[in-house]
Formats: sequence, C-alpha cells, structure tokens
Amino acid sequence: MVSKYGIYVLAGHEIAHNVASVVFMIPLSVAMATTVRSGYLLGKKEISRARTSGFTGVCIASLIAGVTSLLMLAFNTEIASLYSSDQ
Repeated sequence: MVSKYGIYVLAGHEIAHNVASVVFMIPLSVAMATTVRSGYLLGKKEISRARTSGFTGVCIASLIAGVTSLLMLAFNTEIASLYSSDQ
C-alpha cells in the first residue's frame, strides 16, 4: 500500500483522519449527554421538557460542529504544522 500511494500521501491521510476523529468527539459527547437527559425526562413523564432538551442538544451539537468545521477550514495550515515542521 505504501508503494502505491507513497508515504507522504498516507501520512497526510493519517493526519486528516486523526484531526477529524478528535473534532468529531465534541459534538458526539453533547449528543450522548442529550440522549441521557431526554431519556431521564421521558422516564419522569415530562414530555415537554424532554422535547426542549432534545432540541436544545441538537442545536448545540450542530453549532459546535459548524464552528469546528469553520476553524478547520480557516486554520488548516496551522493544524497540519502541529504534526510536522515540513513545508
């Protein structure tokens, strides 16, 4: 596999995969916490609060995902330089 694509292409792909995985964890954790909170409220038969909690969690997770996406687009060179000093 290395001979077909080369070490630089594979290293770049590994960096992109690593950054995307770390950034994905933030909205994922908000979504998981929202699921727990909404389930708790549904168990207490507080349907209206559960709906509000779920909607708020989705909005927060989407906002975080959007902001981190914009930050990755704006600072792509700086993020790559964290992994290597090569230009």
